[in-house]
Formats: sequence, structure tokens, C-alpha cells
Amino acid sequence: MAKLQIDATDKPPAFDPAQVARALDNFVTNALQHAPSGGRVEVQAHKLSVGDSHVLRLEVVDNGPGVSADDREHIFEPFMTWRVDGSGLGLAVVREIASAHRGWAYLADYRDAMRFVIELP
Repeated sequence: MAKLQIDATDKPPAFDPAQVARALDNFVTNALQHAPSGGRVEVQAHKLSVGDSHVLRLEVVDNGPGVSADDREHIFEPFMTWRVDGSGLGLAVVREIASAHRGWAYLADYRDAMRFVIELP
């Protein structure tokens, strides 16, 4: 697992920790629900440099069955779910939390795993 290293001269990330924890919790819950028995769920954090600014990138990776190409553009919409007991709000909440922090939430293409990402400036 990657470690996030912040230089002492860096401006600390500014975000609501409770809301970002809620977003990560929704990503992790989603991953645990879709990963196979004995599967893998991993949380990663990275600091990315974009020009003169930095982005905090939080990722939840699982080896679940994946999302079809047709469904990818809709997974962050409210009430979108394939689970009988799901509300379809988890990923929509993540997107709203990221947006409220001037960031983004998305599903990244990644080899043999699902990689859900939150990027916060």
C-alpha cells in the first residue's frame, strides 16, 4: 500500500475530515459488497503535483467483477443500483462530497481491478 508523504513546507490539505471519511466509507462499503469471497480491497492515498498546486488522490481498489462500459457513465447517479437491498445513494453521495470540496469522484480504468477515485485540490 502506498503511503502519503507530505513535506513539512506543504500547505496541509483543507477538507472536512468527517465528510471525506464518509465518502471513503461509501467507497469501501461498495468495494466490500462487490469483491469476491477472499477478495482484496485496498485504500491508497497519493499527493499529485499539478502545475504549481497539489491534489490529494484517495483510491479504493477491489478485485470485484467490474462495471460494464454501458453502466460506467451512470454509477454516480442517485438511485443507481444493481443490488436488491441497495439504495443507490452511496456513490452519488461520494460525488457530491468531492464536488463540495472542489474535487472529483470517478471510476478509473485499471488493469484487473476496480479503482474508485476521489481527487481533492
